[in-house]
Amino acid sequence: MHWKSDRLATAVLVLSTLQVFSPVALAQGEAKPRITRVAELPAFSYPLTGSVEAFMRADTAAPARALRAAVKRDIESVLVNYEIADLGLIRSLKGTLMNIAILERRDAEALRLIEERRAVTAKTSTRLVTGIEAQAMIGARRSISNQTSVEFVKEVEHGLRSILRALPLDSVENELREAKSSLAFVTDGMIVGPTRSVQAAVDQNGAIPLSVARGLIAGMFSLAVEIPAKAGLIAAYDGVLAGRTNADKADVWAARSVTFSSSAGLSPVVVGIWDSGIDTALFSSRLVRDARGRPRVMAFDRHIRQTDTPMAELPKELLARQDEMNRIFRGVGDMDANLETADAKYVRDRMARLSADSVAIYEEWQDQWNGYTHGTAVTSVAVAGNPAVSVVLGRMEFSYGAIPDPCPSRANAEREAAMLGRMVAFFRSQQARVVNMSWGRPENGMLSELERCAPSIPVTERAAIARYAVDTLRRAMMAEMRASPGMLFVASAGNSGNNTEFNDFALRIDLPNMLLVGAVDRAGDEASWTNTGPLVRLYANGYLVETQVPGGSREASSGTSFAAPGVVNAVAKMLAVQPALTTTAVVEILLRTADVKGPRGLRIMNPAKAVAEARAFVAR
Repeated sequence: MHWKSDRLATAVLVLSTLQVFSPVALAQGEAKPRITRVAELPAFSYPLTGSVEAFMRADTAAPARALRAAVKRDIESVLVNYEIADLGLIRSLKGTLMNIAILERRDAEALRLIEERRAVTAKTSTRLVTGIEAQAMIGARRSISNQTSVEFVKEVEHGLRSILRALPLDSVENELREAKSSLAFVTDGMIVGPTRSVQAAVDQNGAIPLSVARGLIAGMFSLAVEIPAKAGLIAAYDGVLAGRTNADKADVWAARSVTFSSSAGLSPVVVGIWDSGIDTALFSSRLVRDARGRPRVMAFDRHIRQTDTPMAELPKELLARQDEMNRIFRGVGDMDANLETADAKYVRDRMARLSADSVAIYEEWQDQWNGYTHGTAVTSVAVAGNPAVSVVLGRMEFSYGAIPDPCPSRANAEREAAMLGRMVAFFRSQQARVVNMSWGRPENGMLSELERCAPSIPVTERAAIARYAVDTLRRAMMAEMRASPGMLFVASAGNSGNNTEFNDFALRIDLPNMLLVGAVDRAGDEASWTNTGPLVRLYANGYLVETQVPGGSREASSGTSFAAPGVVNAVAKMLAVQPALTTTAVVEILLRTADVKGPRGLRIMNPAKAVAEARAFVAR
């Protein structure tokens, strides 16, 4: 997590910490309280005043050391005194302890924590690459004490390259490409920039919660350790990847794809796209229309005011930057694929020049532009190769910016829940057979928003608001979904690399007419960032998927947001060849025809088999 401030005063951390919860060792034999998600962590508070930016830069000063000692003590108390069911949370907490150990030059402790993090990592490819950059940096400074020297950078490169050469490249190349790509965003401006939003909370409360304290420590680590080593890390990735791109992996999807060249012999299918809006000009012939020829749309803005417009209204200044914003998004996709294109270079150069003072507006524009284009990209995947599809649009917007507006609250959750119910009823009235929902409303996201927009509310109350919001939204969705057995709802599982069993979100729903979809790549290998878990019953291609964005240009998009419409695409084709299929039959065919892969038995969708079985289906 990164922050920003332009204040010059030095931050002062009070050496004692205020604790909403005071950890004590449990009596021998006493059962440990169980934690299943981040929101259940004890609430810790750390007094802080002055400039957050100056505090983060002064990583060797006494106040910074005091914060790290307090955070280390509190995290270790949680790890000892609680049963944490979520291995991802354990991994994350130990990641903070690792950063602290490296900053304090306790290298043996840091290396032990790397191994402990690997031990709680379920995904094989992620486990193999966990901590490799930290290992290389620790090894380099054992022989080169000056971390700003050319010699240190070369030693980092040599050390990481040796580690990488020992890895099975075919199994981890996605992770290595993504790691190299992410280093473009490790700049002074991007690390320091977001301290501005934290500064407002510090000025108001004189304290920060554990989550923000952990982020500040991550920022210290990036400034003091990662940025000096960055050139060596990139050189090592370049040397081992040697130009290998995503296109070098075998493509299992070409043989599985189904394309209908005409609508002859097909039954019409109405697909609901529930997203941020679509560029209707791109799908003019595919839209369900009313008696006056207008597209059927139900839409709400971020304040849950009904607008019924197909796209959000953006600031004129941002709309004028359409080409620039699209170029940034294309460049990021190229970087993730390890493609050395002009767009990729543009993004790297842009990030290198981005000042801390510009980060807030840059991130706000990124959030707005991503929301503006997201629905169009999703729709392009859902309707591809199927002239029998008609689209009905449900559009909604979410908060964005450094200070989210509106701020999550119980009242807003109830208003949003009512809106969700109306949206499902709208899709039902339009006779949609399948609805794509590439969103989730996660509890962690609401907690993050509350930290920024309601820092004066006690930590425990913020957690209660987030919990109430997720539960309220889920109840509303489940009630309407149960009333819509003829519609299949397909949702994205999320991109935090966690188990959905322990990372709650409003669409974590177990119903017969609901499918949560995870992501694999073009070779059918599990994406490093996809969420998994018992409710994620199907996986589809969500890695650098070709999509269209407003205006018609094409981009490579990644995320479970683009795996879900791949499933919707297959479902619509199944219904086009066999409209008599029930929702239950559709789900059974999808799961039965999926290819089972990997030690955890992930079900990888096979559209060709599913459509063929649908065509041959005889109702029992």
